[in-house]
Amino acid sequence: MEARLGLAAQLADLERIRRVLGKERLTLVGHSFGALVAALYAAEWPERVEALVLVAPAPLVTMPAGDGDLFTQVRARLDEAGQRELAAWMKHTFDFPARLKDDEARLAEHFAAFGPLYVQALRREHPDAKLPGSGAAGGFLSLGLYLSLGRHHDWSDWLRRVRARTLVIHGAQDLQPRSATARVVEALPHARLVELAGSGHFPFEEQPELFAATVRAFLSEEER
Repeated sequence: MEARLGLAAQLADLERIRRVLGKERLTLVGHSFGALVAALYAAEWPERVEALVLVAPAPLVTMPAGDGDLFTQVRARLDEAGQRELAAWMKHTFDFPARLKDDEARLAEHFAAFGPLYVQALRREHPDAKLPGSGAAGGFLSLGLYLSLGRHHDWSDWLRRVRARTLVIHGAQDLQPRSATARVVEALPHARLVELAGSGHFPFEEQPELFAATVRAFLSEEER
């Protein structure tokens, strides 16, 4: 099994990358769970981050996540067969002792099986929805992230250490409710929320020009 799993390892890896690059301060852009990782890095090393762009950030500032829980949002939009399939997938996922015995390929195949369920749920409201063509589900990395989250935490106080000005982008068609994204904004001292019309959880692929213009305008403010 991979030795470096979970949030702590990812934060340490970001700091190593900063040192390799020789940068005193970073501008970090993160998406979904990656956005949460970027925010936690900025709390761990607040003096090292100049600006944050958090795209559809995972609303896991607190656990349980309440109405922002992705599985809750997906389940509510599936038919009975889909709900049974999701329940079986989750039971398999959270049997951690058994999953730790799987190999990378088997784990990656399992985590990839959530994608079609997500798309099925999304198409209840947006019939043409699809997953982006880039990226693939990881195996031990995904499992490590689940393990490192635990069942209960509250990172609100820790995230108040962030000094960087922060742009949080929410897609108007995202299954994640705006209220859940807003809770991430509320946890960060210098954050503002921008909602992009016509996009869901992947605005950089669904509305690339609007996304680029929004990020460019924010970063230009930083440079002035």
